[in-house]
Amino acid sequence: MLYTVDKIERELVELLGDDGSVLVVPKGSLGFKVRENDVLLFDASSGAFVQDRDAAESRKTSYKERLEGLFRRRK
Repeated sequence: MLYTVDKIERELVELLGDDGSVLVVPKGSLGFKVRENDVLLFDASSGAFVQDRDAAESRKTSYKERLEGLFRRRK
């Protein structure tokens, strides 16, 4: 399952799952640095999160295209 880093507050990271679920995990439990909007994949076999840079870049591109489309429609 893919999760997006929604917000980081002090030592807690709030993750939003693709299914609408919300997880709050300690930042230190991830084992790597995260930023808001990073995409993480939960690897059930290891029970750990891993960064999915390809999914993050794809989503960033999609959001940018949507935003540009909104501005084009207003003209």
